Amino acid sequence: MLAVDGRLVFFFETMTPYIHPFLRVKASPIHGLGVFTSGSLPKGLEIERAGILSIGQDVLPDYTFGWPQNSKWEEFVIALGYGSYYNHSSEPNIEWISDEVNRLLVFRTLREIAPGEELLSNYGDSYWVDKEPK
Repeated sequence: MLAVDGRLVFFFETMTPYIHPFLRVKASPIHGLGVFTSGSLPKGLEIERAGILSIGQDVLPDYTFGWPQNSKWEEFVIALGYGSYYNHSSEPNIEWISDEVNRLLVFRTLREIAPGEELLSNYGDSYWVDKEPK
């Protein structure tokens, strides 16, 4: 993120995006929109490589990821593609990791996922500070 004449300017990071062809965004019974699969997904499958957009922590806080994962966060980013549509579950069926070399969020399955099932990520304990789980 850059400041130009007192305005915030966002910039795209290096990315090689990928979204598995079975993934679809549609209405979710959990909250708003979610990501669903139209076909079976095996355990351990990389389903998305999402480019990131660096933003401030207070801009769209419900959609940001701390970057990089598992460290003292250096910045807050928005996942491009479907990354910010994955809803929360304390029993997730997908996980995400930071690809720091390519500056991508990589999402992969934690177990086999059946056709029609919603893909769910665990947002982590820090997300729920001052919030109620949905």
